[in-house]
Amino acid sequence: AGEETGQLADVLLNLADQQEKEADLISKVTSAMIYPGIIFLALIGVGFLVVFFVLPNLQTIFADSGQKLPLLTRLLMGFSHFARKYFFLMAGAGVGLFFLLRYWISRDSGRLVFDKLKITLPIFGNLTKKVYMARFARTMAMLIKASLPILDSIRIIRKTINNVHYNGAFTRIEKAVESGKSLSGAINKEKLFPTMVAQLANLGEESGTLDSVLLEVATFYDKEVDTISRNLSTLLEPLMLIIMGIGVGFVVAAVLGPIYGLVQNFSG
Repeated sequence: AGEETGQLADVLLNLADQQEKEADLISKVTSAMIYPGIIFLALIGVGFLVVFFVLPNLQTIFADSGQKLPLLTRLLMGFSHFARKYFFLMAGAGVGLFFLLRYWISRDSGRLVFDKLKITLPIFGNLTKKVYMARFARTMAMLIKASLPILDSIRIIRKTINNVHYNGAFTRIEKAVESGKSLSGAINKEKLFPTMVAQLANLGEESGTLDSVLLEVATFYDKEVDTISRNLSTLLEPLMLIIMGIGVGFVVAAVLGPIYGLVQNFSG
């Protein structure tokens, strides 16, 4: 686009700024995920210790006591026995499932489901859609400022958003613009685009300042993304605490309950 319009230097400066914003976003999201990730790994580690080291020792004690174990405890004991006996088989199945999922996602049917999840998951879906809007508005503003035709700009932007559902939306927008509709009118027909984006695009078209308006839209969504990414750890913390609470409650009910009953029997 820069070469065709003779504004290569300006376009490259805008591109460098965009890449810097993308790298900053990735850094913020990664930092926000460190704390929940550590908690999740700790929970997995505790579960591993219970299944492979604690339960095998308790199994002998429970068997010698002769007391009837609760259903939850028997299920956990059965899982522990199965996991220890078929650990390598389970690990191989897990690795195989991982590569099978990767292959499925590379296919059209899997890509449709995966890309839908990226924009519908709680918290992350909203964040992803705002990232897409910021990227769309900033890139479109850059291309319009470089005097590139709208249709060519849409074709370029389609390649910058790696999501098949947005790709379909851009295809429909391109056809609508090609048939004579305005960019704002075509955007307004797409559910993936917030109404505000279409309204502001219409304002920019009427005032002849579409590139400036889209740049303001990009700045707005950049701030939204920044706020969500900074609060991501706070948003995920209650969820991680609930998961930990369920895990601890399960262990207490399945392991400590029978131990307490065994101690009471010995005391009696």
